[in-house]
Amino acid sequence: SISDYDRSISLKNEYSQAYKNRALANYGLSNFQQAANDMAIVVSRGQSGLEEFTILGLSKFKLKDFKSALDPLTKAIDLGNADAQVYAARGN
Repeated sequence: SISDYDRSISLKNEYSQAYKNRALANYGLSNFQQAANDMAIVVSRGQSGLEEFTILGLSKFKLKDFKSALDPLTKAIDLGNADAQVYAARGN
């Protein structure tokens, strides 16, 4: 599945959904750096919501980049994420 997203991105770089899907797949495989990189692309393109901020923040948290995790985790909570893992990662 990740190779399919790689191919989609190589064919159509502006396809943000492929970056998001690849980020979700990488997150599920504990490839947190790749997940954070791809989700950062999605967020930078303005296509961000609760799921995007959650995955970006949790990926950065798992990489022990706590300072960078704070903003996306806060945005995820502001958008309605009530998951205990998100609150714990943010420090509340």
